[in-house]
Amino acid sequence: MSPAPLRPSYPEELAIGDLDTAETFVVATARLWAAPHRDPWHPHPDWRGGFRAAGIDTDGTHAFDTLFWIVVAGGHRVLDIRCPRCPRLGADEAWLLQMVGYSQMGRPDLTEIALGHWLPAAAARAAVVHATIFGSALSAGGLMVPLHRRITRPASTLAAATHQASSAVH
Repeated sequence: MSPAPLRPSYPEELAIGDLDTAETFVVATARLWAAPHRDPWHPHPDWRGGFRAAGIDTDGTHAFDTLFWIVVAGGHRVLDIRCPRCPRLGADEAWLLQMVGYSQMGRPDLTEIALGHWLPAAAARAAVVHATIFGSALSAGGLMVPLHRRITRPASTLAAATHQASSAVH
């Protein structure tokens, strides 16, 4: 029996400026990690700099890196991880925030289901431990990702402000 599907708790296309510090840290780190894979011909900032500045231990840094390598190796689709300057939250960045929130709550079952949006079941199970270590390292550094971020403006306003570039790669 497959697990019940999760509903997104973060809206896609949310303005990055509406995120709190922990959420911004996670999204910026994912974007910086993905940047050289999207555009290997240009120099990019080192994604680990934020971990050092936030005092996140090396276990957290390695767990994040390993988590994303599992996603790259085992994933079954291109993720919507935006360029570092994109002003809006991508669909998979929203799932990343939700997954980190579950891991920080001590819910490996929900963490695995969230990872299942990116990975086949076996890879999602393998990735849970790395997501958990990453979430714990963020918690130890005082960075707690809330499980929900709701829109406070009407959907028509949000739709008009949607980022016009390709959502998969930009």
